[in-house]
Amino acid sequence: AAILLVTSVFALSLPRLEIRTDGDALYPVGNRVIDASLRDREIFRDPEQVVLLATVRPGEPTLFTPAALLDLERLVSVIERVPGVLGGEIVSLPTARDVTVSPSEIRLASYLSLPPRTQGEADALRRRLAREEVAEGILYSRDGRSAAVYAPLSGEAARGEVLRRLREALAHDVASSFDVRIIGPAAAEVLLGEQIVADLERLVPVIIAVIALALFACLRN
Repeated sequence: AAILLVTSVFALSLPRLEIRTDGDALYPVGNRVIDASLRDREIFRDPEQVVLLATVRPGEPTLFTPAALLDLERLVSVIERVPGVLGGEIVSLPTARDVTVSPSEIRLASYLSLPPRTQGEADALRRRLAREEVAEGILYSRDGRSAAVYAPLSGEAARGEVLRRLREALAHDVASSFDVRIIGPAAAEVLLGEQIVADLERLVPVIIAVIALALFACLRN
């Protein structure tokens, strides 16, 4: 009877049990360094972000072709419309600022404001980006086959929900020239959390059954 009573008391607290699988759950509560880092993130508007890596499909030599660059622009526009993503703050090759200065004016545009229409124009754009040394290795890979899209999250929805929306958007409207993967620490934490929950769903019933059988075997007399 006493065991049943204690078990019932603990069972009443189960609805308050919260399973946290995000990285913040590992931080010690009240740690001054952690608290200061969180305040700095709010002050300097440093939102979490996911990185989408778009790699040209096998058989395609490079993303610097007129068709692939148009597909990259369309991919970024799809990501911008996903709820929970700060669309206006996405960093990518199509959104990167192209600043040109002359004696009479400063011109601010994007590198793809006038998309290349021929392969020669696409090759010229790649040579110019390589000379400026701003985008290579950051917005696109040195072999020219992959492009990165840095998408900050608004924080209005859970990361897992935003990633689910991103996956759905990419599945319905993926750029035909690219295979797209969602990477980065936030995506890794969500994936790890999903795997942990899936493992718990499988293992907890087995553990309960084993404990019940052990108790039955020990206490049947």
